[in-house]
Amino acid sequence: MAHIKVLFFVVLIIGSIVSYKPLERWRKELRDEAEYDENGISKKHGNFKDLSGEERRLIEQQKMIDRERLLSTPVLKKITHKGTEDPVKEMEQLIGLTKVKEQMRQMAARMQYEMEEYEKRNKKKLKRNQTLPHSAMHMCFYGPPGTGKTTCARIMTGYLYKYRYIRKNTCVEVDGNFFRDVSAGETSKKTKMLIQAAMGGVLFIDEAYAILEERSGQEVIATIVKEMEDKRDDIILIFAGYDREMKQLINSNPGLESRIKYNLWFGNYTINDLSEIFRLMANKEGYTVSYDMDVVFRDRIEKEMHKSNFGNARTVRTIFEKCIDQHATNVIDQNIAPNDRYILKGVDMPAFR
Repeated sequence: MAHIKVLFFVVLIIGSIVSYKPLERWRKELRDEAEYDENGISKKHGNFKDLSGEERRLIEQQKMIDRERLLSTPVLKKITHKGTEDPVKEMEQLIGLTKVKEQMRQMAARMQYEMEEYEKRNKKKLKRNQTLPHSAMHMCFYGPPGTGKTTCARIMTGYLYKYRYIRKNTCVEVDGNFFRDVSAGETSKKTKMLIQAAMGGVLFIDEAYAILEERSGQEVIATIVKEMEDKRDDIILIFAGYDREMKQLINSNPGLESRIKYNLWFGNYTINDLSEIFRLMANKEGYTVSYDMDVVFRDRIEKEMHKSNFGNARTVRTIFEKCIDQHATNVIDQNIAPNDRYILKGVDMPAFR
């Protein structure tokens, strides 16, 4: 009986030695899963201080591979824009949008007031890159395309940076189609990477309702809602799109509506607004607009406004480019006087189709 017990302990010891490494590896995998997120960031410490140099290198290498596959450096550069340097000036130069500008002035005044109050209470100015403690400032812009929502997002970014609500004057801009063509199981990961890229600034999602058109749309929304809450002190999201479709998006997740603090409505431009936009586009390119061109433009844009695909300032841009094409032809064919080379006239408006 004694020799059986001895044999049992010998087998147990040998088994422990043989299985030690696999068990230890398994324990480490479980520990890593519990302590580090999918990007290799320590959930407990937020850094790699407990990892060896080789482990850090491998994690960073894997992070880089995943990041470049899901959100490449060229794409990230393309979608990252600077916020407005002088938001007050830029906002005052906006054409139309009277109600939007008034609401933005009120929001800016609230930001300035809270920053001044904070500095007054603490008897010192905020340090560089130090942000003001604040509640979530996420927003939703409702309205048709071409009504200045992207421009206003950059202006709002400038205000948020000026009054220390964000630490970087950057606005990462995508649309709802950004989340298309993502492999199963990687939707949440790509969404988190996008939000991580926008940390410290603003994430602007135009045509955000397109998210729901994807099979993984609800997963994207759920991830965004969670990140909006978890990172509310270091990122501000702005959603934008058509009124009806955006309301469907906001209502698709119970937690989304409650996290939107400001709602701004952008209406269609008036004919006078669109005429002024056309004139500014021409001036920016070195042209002046004659009276007869303004008359034919107003006639043309009024017809365009009744089309289902009317795009406000986008449609104006399309008409302007076609006018320049026609103007160039008229100049080369000597259909206009040499002194009118930089004047857009009625004959430069292409035929209406």
